[in-house]
Amino acid sequence: MLHYSTIRERLQKVSIFILTHLMNKGSCNIDRTTFILVIIISLISSVEVFGQNVDDYKWKNRIILIISKNEDSEIFNKQINTLEKDLQELVERKLILFKITPSKYQLNSNKWETNTELYTKRRFVCLN
Repeated sequence: MLHYSTIRERLQKVSIFILTHLMNKGSCNIDRTTFILVIIISLISSVEVFGQNVDDYKWKNRIILIISKNEDSEIFNKQINTLEKDLQELVERKLILFKITPSKYQLNSNKWETNTELYTKRRFVCLN
């Protein structure tokens, strides 16, 4: 099976060959079929396709970080409750939820783990 980029490259070569051949003839008289063929091949070969290698762009996991100075914060708990309403949806979307406070963290709904590095090494500011 040919990859789309290979087909596109071949179409470009064919259209270049046809145009070069017509120019070498020194003739400006191009029949209608040849002209339409060259235009179609040129249009097809110049199309940019973003999904050529879907696997290269496929996300393995998406990480959500919810960080708070205080785990009793209303905003912190509201965000967590909103996301954890349906844990199955998190799994289906391959979302990994990290809840981070200054002294500990929790991955998805597992138990809290003691760790200060996640909070201290962050490169952004907590809003609450």
